[in-house]
Amino acid sequence: AGLDTFDANTKKSDFGHLIPFILLTVISVVLCYYGQWVMAFVTMFINVIFNFYPVILQRMHRARTARMRAILERRR
Repeated sequence: AGLDTFDANTKKSDFGHLIPFILLTVISVVLCYYGQWVMAFVTMFINVIFNFYPVILQRMHRARTARMRAILERRR
């Protein structure tokens, strides 16, 4: 039951970071279009740290929990 809850929470967190990542990426592209290179770089840098990295991390957690489930199923 704990793995199921953890897996559901990682999916919610993944989605919660993916949408802002996409939106801020679009904003960075628009800023580049208007010539705001420094602001676009800062926005994208912060976006990668606070949105992209957590998405990748949550997906790694789900892969690990899948392996853990497989191991637990083999033991049964």
